[in-house]
Amino acid sequence: MPIYKEDAKGEQQLIAEGFETQEKISVEQNGETFTWEERRLIVRSKHYAEAQEDSLNEHLVKAQEELGQLTQRRRGKKPLTEVNEVETAARNILKRYRVDGLLFVSVRRKVTQHTVRAYAGKAARVERDTHINIEVSRNEEAIEATRRRLGWRVYATTAPRKRFSLEKLVHVYRDQYIIERGNARLKGQPLSLNPLHLQREDHITGMVRLLSIALCALTLLEFVVREALKKVDKPLTGLYPGNPKRTTTRPSAEILLRTFRDINRVFQPSAPPFLTSLNPLQRRILKLLGFSESIYTRFGTIALTG
Repeated sequence: MPIYKEDAKGEQQLIAEGFETQEKISVEQNGETFTWEERRLIVRSKHYAEAQEDSLNEHLVKAQEELGQLTQRRRGKKPLTEVNEVETAARNILKRYRVDGLLFVSVRRKVTQHTVRAYAGKAARVERDTHINIEVSRNEEAIEATRRRLGWRVYATTAPRKRFSLEKLVHVYRDQYIIERGNARLKGQPLSLNPLHLQREDHITGMVRLLSIALCALTLLEFVVREALKKVDKPLTGLYPGNPKRTTTRPSAEILLRTFRDINRVFQPSAPPFLTSLNPLQRRILKLLGFSESIYTRFGTIALTG
């Protein structure tokens, strides 16, 4: 079953495909048996499959490159001269790139001999040279089978089909709140909970709590605006520099706050501060948050322009 989602241009884009099965689950606990029907939704995400395929192709290329260099002389590294050494190194490369079974690797010892003529009082002799050859080829059948398995996920639910169809459940799953996003904000921008030169434990605890409050504020701001946009059914436009016509109904808190970074408050002696006037997008964001313009104008007088 194909699953579609409307993009910013109002066109239906294929995002996934899937099917579902029924599974009867039984669990015994404290001498009692609990039984229920569970729906198993097997879904293949289009973008997830494409990302996994790009990663697979990259791993195959890198593994082939490293395998081809095993018997080459490299600065600071002793060349491998034994078949078992090369085979062990090859297995480690396949394992590291997770392409075991996707590449054929053949290692052979090749011995050549040549005659050295007598010279400088030395008798003629036969010398032998040993070379280790490694041949790498792609197992296209196994690679294609792996590609067909990419992008698949299994969802489990007891929600009845009448309430949540397969398509609706996929959209609900994609729109869910992901707690890891909050962790990413703490570790990176805009909160940046990086190691600080704090020695006192109470200072460290206070910093973590302060940034946790900031994280709650960001999350709440984002949630309120998204819920308000659902009700008005009119996306925001003009949030993305360089692409003013791009629309969204799920803006991040960082993008919303970035819209206000060019406002200024100018102080002057013996007069109220001057404020940069708000543009239509900024006014709309305040309205979506449930604020009036007075939350801004109370800090000064709007400067006249033109």
